[in-house]
Amino acid sequence: MKVMCVLTASEVETDNPDIIVFPEGVDVQEIDQAQLFNPNAIIIGAIAEHGCDPECPQMRGMLRHEDSKNKVEYLKVETDGRTKGSSDTKQSPIYEFDDVCIGLLICMDIENIAFSKMVIDKIISSPAKLKLLCVPADMGSEWLGGDNLPGKFKGVYVILCNHSRTHESRYKSFIADIHGRKIRVQNDEESICEVLP
Repeated sequence: MKVMCVLTASEVETDNPDIIVFPEGVDVQEIDQAQLFNPNAIIIGAIAEHGCDPECPQMRGMLRHEDSKNKVEYLKVETDGRTKGSSDTKQSPIYEFDDVCIGLLICMDIENIAFSKMVIDKIISSPAKLKLLCVPADMGSEWLGGDNLPGKFKGVYVILCNHSRTHESRYKSFIADIHGRKIRVQNDEESICEVLP
């Protein structure tokens, strides 16, 4: 299973990945374009929904697979100053197909102890062989530092795609194995790719 973290759809024109992860705040047009280039890929991101407050949008998790329908119903739980959280911890942003289980957490929702634990536990308890947690993010460098992730992520591959336009000192996108070791980390703003078993 070939997984990519990208900032724009043009980065996946010729790579034929199975899973494409965009950052938080990606334009829906980028997701549409990536789907045109890779119609069979699973495409993940978080798009802004402005609703009644154009200054402080909500973020909607997006997971598309083989059509233009969103396969998860998920609004970001936490509020971070730029976006308004839903506070809804009853959501279940999980998608399963064949032998793959994908959970989705948007940015700082990884810090919501109860919600992130529920999502990770559902991924781990799935009978699927490949267990993935995808994190569309827009975070500064102070989050998840070091070469290894905290123990709560053990048992799932973590694919975090971080935006490059908000923070002066941004956290680099990465792919981590089921032991929490970062096996691929961005150097700058390039796309990253890893083939997972």
